[in-house]
Amino acid sequence: MKTIKYNLIKLFVMLAMIQTFSCSDFLDKEPLSQGTEAIFFKTPDHFNQAANALYNLEGWKDYNGDANYKMDQGMDISSFSANGGGSAIESDWHWDRPYSYIRNCNILLSKAEEYTGDKTAINAAVGTAYFFRAWQHFYLLQYFGGVPIVDHVLDVNDPVLMGQRNSRYEVANLIISDLRKAVPLLPQEKNIAATDKGKVSQEAAKSFLARVLLYEATWEKYTVGIGYDLDGDGASAGAGKAKPEGYPSITDMLTEAKKWSGEVISEAEAGTFALWNECDSLSYYYLFNIDDKAGNISNFRGAGKTTNKEFIFSVKYDYDVKKADVNLGITIAHWYGSGISAYLSEMFPCRNGLPIYISHDGATREKNPDFLGFEHFNDEFRNRDYRFIGCTYLPDRKEWMSTPEYGFPLTATGKPYPDPVYPKAEYDPGDPAYNSKVAVFTPTLYGGTHNNYGSRKYMPEGANRPTNTESPGSYSAFG
Repeated sequence: MKTIKYNLIKLFVMLAMIQTFSCSDFLDKEPLSQGTEAIFFKTPDHFNQAANALYNLEGWKDYNGDANYKMDQGMDISSFSANGGGSAIESDWHWDRPYSYIRNCNILLSKAEEYTGDKTAINAAVGTAYFFRAWQHFYLLQYFGGVPIVDHVLDVNDPVLMGQRNSRYEVANLIISDLRKAVPLLPQEKNIAATDKGKVSQEAAKSFLARVLLYEATWEKYTVGIGYDLDGDGASAGAGKAKPEGYPSITDMLTEAKKWSGEVISEAEAGTFALWNECDSLSYYYLFNIDDKAGNISNFRGAGKTTNKEFIFSVKYDYDVKKADVNLGITIAHWYGSGISAYLSEMFPCRNGLPIYISHDGATREKNPDFLGFEHFNDEFRNRDYRFIGCTYLPDRKEWMSTPEYGFPLTATGKPYPDPVYPKAEYDPGDPAYNSKVAVFTPTLYGGTHNNYGSRKYMPEGANRPTNTESPGSYSAFG
């Protein structure tokens, strides 16, 4: 009985202590197992970890987690929207996701202002936050035009949440300003440790800044005379025409773009970057399919990832740690996901650098002497820009294909294409060529329109592995 009584006394004492300290520090503790803002951002390593979480980029999947095959889709020349059938929807992840990523950038930047330690130790993290805040605003600018600027951490009562859109000029100004701030804070590519390769570099910020300046300058230069007000008044229509004080002129933007890109070119000439020409005229195609892990042969020259110094900043596939998780072997080969509209294909020049049709007076046109025209099925592919040849299926050639059900995988170096077979002109059921995976047929052309081309740009060709695994190499952000 004494033991029971003694234990009850201990229990009452403990309960009294809990009640006494319930409003004190006894229970008022931060969740140490979670990286909340209250306990985070105390050391440079904390900032670096937070910066690593900002690399939210579209690659083989878009921001919504779906397969992402982008050629000219979404443009007004695309077959998906050229008929004017597009309509606005009530909610759109193209809007929501970038703003959630922008919030994380703003949290890091606000904590950097409060940081009392060595500011230089967090420079790279701060530069990364400025870079990605610009990146996400540019994503929104390209998709929506003028959008609300979010340059601070919002709370539920912030007027920005229900405010009007900023003009495209105000958004562009923020992007340009953020990237100018990012440049001196980020490390040069040549100074980034091997274990940190892939992180944002100073050259990446300069390249991106040059791209934004060129994009906005050309937009402003060439949309003036189209006879349509794209800006609106900012109230009843559009995001308005407001330009912040000191907004650069078109000439200023083009001049600054030249400056930043020139600095990156100088760094390339010093050996930091180089064009990837391992596969001659097919280099542009194979550049996006470099994957030589686990015995895979990703191109007919056997050139692996270590040979690629062309990308300045990119999202890269990796067989071990970053698979595509997309059924490329079927979707690309059968045009389900990626196509190039005929409008875009005709914009690719010939190898003499001129467009397929040339106008000397702006009113009449003549055919480029290097362009063979459309009379024969293969003519339009001859003498064309290698970027076009590297992106499309050529009707008189067969491709290596990682999926054995539909073709032959590349298992040895030497041949850029598999050897084709040609079925007889008149159908012969006994001709084995009719059932061959490398048969080349000569189609008969009828009337009508031809509105798109299958894209082979991201098609994995090798699959020399125990199991057939999708094996594209990279989706380049820019390079």
